[in-house]
Order: sequence, then C-alpha cells, then structure tokens
Amino acid sequence: RNSLNWIHLNDCQNVRVLGPITFDSDNRLICQGTVTGWNAANGTIDLRIMPCYNPTNFWAGNLCWHYDTNGVLLTRLNPTISTNYNPADLTQVRLTVGTSYFAEPGKLLHVGDLMLARCWWANEKEPVLINNCQTVALSGIVSYDGGLWWNGSADTLLMTNCSNDREPHGNELGGGEEIWNMSPNILVFDGCNNGPGWDDAINSGGAGIHWVCGQPDSRTVLLHATPAVGELMTFYQGENWLSEGQARVAAAPMLVTDPVEATNAITAVNNWMNFWGLRWRLAMNQPLYAVTLDRDLPVTLCAIADRPGLHSESVVVRNCYFCDMNAQEILLRAYNSVLIESNLVERGDSWGVNCTATRYWWEGPAPQNMTIRNNRFNHVPSAYGYRPEEVWDMDAILVGEDADGSPMTQ
Repeated sequence: RNSLNWIHLNDCQNVRVLGPITFDSDNRLICQGTVTGWNAANGTIDLRIMPCYNPTNFWAGNLCWHYDTNGVLLTRLNPTISTNYNPADLTQVRLTVGTSYFAEPGKLLHVGDLMLARCWWANEKEPVLINNCQTVALSGIVSYDGGLWWNGSADTLLMTNCSNDREPHGNELGGGEEIWNMSPNILVFDGCNNGPGWDDAINSGGAGIHWVCGQPDSRTVLLHATPAVGELMTFYQGENWLSEGQARVAAAPMLVTDPVEATNAITAVNNWMNFWGLRWRLAMNQPLYAVTLDRDLPVTLCAIADRPGLHSESVVVRNCYFCDMNAQEILLRAYNSVLIESNLVERGDSWGVNCTATRYWWEGPAPQNMTIRNNRFNHVPSAYGYRPEEVWDMDAILVGEDADGSPMTQ
C-alpha cells in the first residue's frame, strides 16, 4: 500500500471518478486496540490490538486517541514507551503514558475503550495523486487505509460524499489526514467526512508566502521567487500583516550571483524566522532574485510579498463532518471567495475554522468574501485531551485581522 497510489491522475482535462469505491489495506495507517487494564501508580495502560492490525505499529511517541465504545473521543495521549508484555501473545501491548495522565484524563478510562495510534512508514503514498489536471470530480470514495490525502494540482477539484471516518463494522474508526498541498483554483468539498487525524481536516488555498530577503534600493527587492513582468505584488510587514503598499514588477527578475550577498540575506531572514518562532527556514543554497518594481516602495526586512494573481478563486465546504483532528478542522487562506455552511465539527484541538492570514508554515494571506453559516461546533476546541492548556485560549471560528494585524475572533 505505501509504495503505490490507488489512483494516479496525470495531465488530465476532465475526469470523473464515481464510486462507490473503497480503499483498504492489511497494513492500515491507524493501528487500533482495546483497553484491557491500567496501572495508575506506574503510569501504564494495557491494550489488546485488534485483528487485522500489526501490534508493532502501535509505536511510542505517536499521538493516540482514546474513545469509548460508542466512538466518542475521551482523551488524547502521547505514550513514551510501547512494548509487548506477554511474549506468548503479541497482541498484548503496554503503553507508558506517565502518572500525570491519571490525575485527570485517565479518570475517563474504561475496560473495552478503543485506543488508536497514527503510524508512519517510509515512502508512504496518498490514496489519490492528482498532477497537473484541469477538472477532477471525485464521488463516493471511502478510504479505510488511513489518510484521505488528495495531493497534487488541479484547477478545479470537486469532492462529494468522500469519507475516511468510520470502519464498515463494529466500533472501529477509520484514520484521517488533511487535504493538504491541494490548492485548486476552485474547490468544492460536499458531504465528506474526515477524522480522526494527525493534522488539519482541510488545509487549502492559493500560493503561500514569499519573503523579502533584502532591499538594495527603494525599487528593488530580493525574493526567493520569480514573479512575471507586470505582475502585481502586495507587501505586508512580516510580524503583523500591516500593509506596506503595492507595486508591479517592472523587469525580469535577475539571479543574485554574489554568494556573499546571498548568504548574508538568507542568514538574516532565517535569524528573523528564529526570533518569531516560525516553522520553515530558507536553505542556504536557495536561489535569490533581484526584482525591480515600477515605483519606489521601501519595505521592511522579511516583509511578506503576496502575489494576488496566484490566489485561488473559490472554495465551498458544506454538509461535511470533521472530528477529532489534532489541529484546525478547516484552514483556508488566499481564496477570493469562501462559503462554509451546514457542517458539523467536533473535538478538534484547535480552531474549527481558521480563515486568517497565517505565516507559521508560510501559508498565506487571509481569504476574502467569506460566508460562514448554519454550522455546528461541538467541543471545539476540545477539552478532551491530555493538553488542555493548549486549547483553552482558542475559539470555534477565527477570521480576519484587526487594525494592528492581530487575529480577530468571532
């Protein structure tokens, strides 16, 4: 499973994949077992791994989800040790979670509860890979093989009644992941389920952030990108998204050939990233380009260079169910139009909807023209978990920025 895609679409014009289609595998991404006992004094929990799951896949260090027999998430935990404690029965696994877990979350444990762990394998592949396609419509696809990962590029992506939420029998739960690195110009996500999962349920939008790596003069900026002549660019202060103005590209970008200049510029940018605690860094061999603007426009170091022409046109998320994600349920950026309606969102450990300007992963500017209506949020962010201190300062919906660039919560 983890060396091939179930479906690979490449250089297609108009494709419809109509279900019902089910993906499954003996080596599933989400390993599952039931609670057989625990020792609060030792900080351990005993499990019996279910049939069809490899006990060695219940790894220590991975996020685990703890559910009751009705499939309701009770706690999240991160075991530090996972070991077989009965050589005669390899399905018996003991997790070391620490005694502090039993001070509060562990009180919700019951024999027979379900425990899930997210597994990682080398060369792991997405169920569906889409590359350089125009219009792709996916309908009725169910993945019990872990992540609902549609990865690649398409101008228009229409997904209806696609799911990875529940196993087809008993109280087993499917595994979910984010719709990531998929930033079509038009996205429709209708009647789909996703969760539980390691990250966001949906993470989508137009082109990400480019950083100003220096400004030799008031009409020239150093970028790690090559915008086209005539392209409009909007610049924001990197620390607070305050606008610094707009300009168009006046000439073809020129590669910075001085290695000292390039190294100093990249070092300064990465030092700035370290100071603000952002996730990514520029590689020291990253090519930089001098971009000439059509007017004088002084900007700050590490200003955000937004390219409105690369924003996505529209996204619709309706009639969906997202649950138990280990991050935001819906993260959208750089869309010109957003409609989020009639969805049920439960127990994520961050915002249910985040439509703000975001820079931690270099995501991009906030979407525009947003309509969010008739949605239901239950326990978002979730108080069900091992890390409640990380979720209490969040709300169900986060949109826009206020005058000083800080997030505005509604």
